[in-house]
Formats: sequence, C-alpha cells, structure tokens
Amino acid sequence: MTHTIPFKNLLDIPADIRFRTVLKRNQERNEMILGYKLNYLSMPEGICSRENEDDGMLLVLLVHSAVGNRAQRDAIRNTWARSIRQFQDIRIILVFLVGVDQNNRLMTNVLDEGTVYQDLVILGMMDTYRNLSLKSMAGLHWVNTFCGETRFTLKLDDDVYINLPLIVTMLNKQNISDISSYDEKNSHNIENTLNDGLSNMDMELSSVVGHGLVGYVNRKSRVMRHGLWGLEYQQHPEEFYPDYCSGNMYLMNTSAVKLLVKAHYLYSNLNRTCSHDIDAMSTLGQIRFVPFEDVFITGYLAHNIGLTCFHHSGFPHCTKRESANTLF
Repeated sequence: MTHTIPFKNLLDIPADIRFRTVLKRNQERNEMILGYKLNYLSMPEGICSRENEDDGMLLVLLVHSAVGNRAQRDAIRNTWARSIRQFQDIRIILVFLVGVDQNNRLMTNVLDEGTVYQDLVILGMMDTYRNLSLKSMAGLHWVNTFCGETRFTLKLDDDVYINLPLIVTMLNKQNISDISSYDEKNSHNIENTLNDGLSNMDMELSSVVGHGLVGYVNRKSRVMRHGLWGLEYQQHPEEFYPDYCSGNMYLMNTSAVKLLVKAHYLYSNLNRTCSHDIDAMSTLGQIRFVPFEDVFITGYLAHNIGLTCFHHSGFPHCTKRESANTLF
C-alpha cells in the first residue's frame, strides 16, 4: 500500500515511524538554515574522518540529486566516480545531497540506498526546485561541519560528467586556494550590517575580502518575469542579477565554504523575527533572497562578503538538456 506523506510547510518532516526514529537519533545534528530547522535524516558516519595525521583531504564532491534520481546516482558511481579509487595518496570524498519526497516508497528506497552505499546526505526539507537555495546552503553547512579540513569542494549536479583525474591534476598544479580578488567598490565591512544583538558574535568576516569561487560566470543575466525561472517585479525589482557562477558546477576552497556558511548564518539571524515567512525573507540584510541557488549563493551572498566568482573555460554552461554537461 502506498502512503503519501502529509506536510504543511517546509518545517514539516515526513512522519512515519522510521523517519521519527532517524530524527530522534540525529537530534543533535539539527541546525538553523534560513530560519528553518534542518535535520539530517541520514548521513554517512565518519566519511571525512582522518585515518592518520598525514591523511590530507583534497576534494569533496558534493553532488546535488533528487530523491527519485537513483539512475543518475548509479551512473555516477559506475562511471567517473570509479576513478576515485586510483588516487592512493590523496583523499577524495563523494556525497550525494538529497531532500525528502512526499512518496513514502521513494523515501524508503533512498534510506536503504544510503545504508548500502554510505554516500548519501539526506536533508529534512522538501526536495523541490524552489528550495534549492536552502538545500545548497544546507550542503555547504554539512561540508563545513563534517568535512571542514578538505581543501576544495566541487558542487555539481547529478547530470554532469567530469574528468576527475584532470581536475585533480589541475588542483595540484594550480594554487587555486590562493586565488584572490579585492574589489574595494563592492567589498564592505560585514560588521556594519549587523544588529547590535549580534555584536558579541565572531566577526571574522569583517576583514575578509580575498577568497573566491571558480566556475562558468554569467554576467549581466537578465531577470526573467515568467516561467520556471521567473520572478515578479516585487520579488526582484532589479533588471539584472549580479555576476554569478552557473549552478551546474562550481569550485570553492575551504575558506570560501566557511565564509559563505558563516555569512549566511549571520544574515539569517538579522531576520529571525520573520524567518518563518519565506516571502518576508526577500532581503537578508543587504542580501536579496532568491530561490535560485547559483544566483543567491555565488551571486548575492558571495558578493556581499567580498567573494568573487572567477571564470574558467573548463566549466561549461549548457542551456539544453541534451547538451553534454562535461567538466574539462
């Protein structure tokens, strides 16, 4: 018999017995993301823990996937992800990031899949297109919390094929961790944007202007008013988005991940009183909230803390589904 999991809003978590058991076991992992309580329904235990002191981690591959995309995940496991095994002197971690679905059968299957493969991070939020910004920030929070010692994080979608050996070669040859940019016009002191109530928090962000992201940079992208990517004028009165990295894949160093997570937390707390109304969160401090994760994270959020997205020709931008999304 098939059951539909009832929900009222983004705060609700699927409520059958199995989910309650998982939630109870993982209560200590609950965090606040954009005002919503985040639950890790399931995650691989100790996937980023060191085996010895010299065991440095080069790269976390954070693959965004939907609950029902088992075929895409298996395709990745059986193709380009197999090359992870050839790297014996460096550590590369692959995780798939998914949310929850109303279909109880799909959720049961994905929990079983996570148990078998130990490469799924299952978030306690509805897996919908309009929740991608929330989902992406939750993914970065997970990396920062559980894989904080990694040098790089590559965010990519589950329809992307990458040449992993070439990426590793590039990361080892090019000192991307030292890529920096200082744009005095766009940079500002984060501390001045915070309420007095947050004055006792760690203000390390106030002096940071030097780290970046790497991807395919979209410049002067016009805001659409209709369709899946449409925003009404009252939601986004500006005609253009800020420059941002295309969301199918972008690369960050560990400093960029930490800064994005910290900045997002601080700005979310500025609007704590209205955090349960997603329409009321159209502006977080000086950051405009949009449901499109690439625009929100690599555009508005990054720009407001002095992060720059650097363009790299190895990161293609595909506008058609049938086009091959291939990195390098």
